Amino acid sequence: SALGSFTIIVLIRFDLLSVYHRTLFMISVADFVLSISNIVHIFMLPSGMATNPFAYGNRASCTAIGFLFNTSLNAISIYNSFLSVNFLLQVRYNWSDEKVNKRVETTVHAMAFSCSFIPSIFAAISKSINPDYLTGLCRVVEYPNRCLDFDDIECERGGEFANLLALIPAGLAFL
Repeated sequence: SALGSFTIIVLIRFDLLSVYHRTLFMISVADFVLSISNIVHIFMLPSGMATNPFAYGNRASCTAIGFLFNTSLNAISIYNSFLSVNFLLQVRYNWSDEKVNKRVETTVHAMAFSCSFIPSIFAAISKSINPDYLTGLCRVVEYPNRCLDFDDIECERGGEFANLLALIPAGLAFL
């Protein structure tokens, strides 16, 4: 995925005149970041908080890689949705590339930026990015895992706020 996204970035970096190419470029940039974060993810997990034998990181490295992971995943979702909307507007409703650019594209970039970075920033500040035992990734989840489900386990990091932050991007993608 990283190689494919890098190839797309290299091929269309000088041809960003159409909405389609700009959207594809942004998807590829976000996918490249996501792919690289997936490659290094296993090493960035906190050694004392994860069951992975290759975990050499700490809480800060988990937060950093989880931030990149969540931000790029949210951006990919938003730009993929916009790609479908772009085709709908241009094919079904005969909108020109310029009309999509003037009426929709700027809003989508602003939404992709804000809906990707703002929840990830809040998750990092609230200490809601933690290792997840089910996925083996640093993502928005309470720590220890499932501490909200049992009264005898106290949540050290995340908690109810982590669940809320995890639902925001999912809700936006659904809309």
